[in-house]
Amino acid sequence: MGKAAEKADEQEGAAVMAKNRIKISILGSDYIIASEEEENYVRQIAAETEKRIAGITRDNPRLSVTMAAVLAALDYCDEAVKATESADNLRSQIKDYLEDSSQARMEADEARRENEKLKKEVQTLRSRLEHQAAEPKKGAQVPGRTVAAPAPISRPAGQNRAYSQPAPEQKEKSTLDQEIMEFFQSGEAEE
Repeated sequence: MGKAAEKADEQEGAAVMAKNRIKISILGSDYIIASEEEENYVRQIAAETEKRIAGITRDNPRLSVTMAAVLAALDYCDEAVKATESADNLRSQIKDYLEDSSQARMEADEARRENEKLKKEVQTLRSRLEHQAAEPKKGAQVPGRTVAAPAPISRPAGQNRAYSQPAPEQKEKSTLDQEIMEFFQSGEAEE
């Protein structure tokens, strides 16, 4: 079989594999394109190619159509390479963002777990504090020694007592602070 017959068989094989055979015209030359793509898409690409080649020949009238086609092909290849590099760069950035997001999510989960642990610890301490507050108060005791309750403060006669008593909110806080200190001191004494 000759080269022409082999080429014809290859073209027929390509046409059989392709879904669409589309006749297009670029600068007066007709081509039959076998493509899996839709006809409208192929025609759109052909029109863009013709427009690019025509622009090159218009800007450089001494160029042949073949030379203009080669320059158009170089332009398209350049655009394709740059688009591929840009897409790869975007993929890399997205991958980095996803990794950062995953890391942040893991850190947030760890922070939530730590927060829950601390809430439970605070709840346990409050429960102990309430339990101790409910028990009859005893003077603070150090093993081998008894500490007496503090003596009341005497004030000179005629002094205005309005500012000497803490506000109810402050008194509660002061009592709470004192009870917390007693709790921790009792914990040290137990150890």
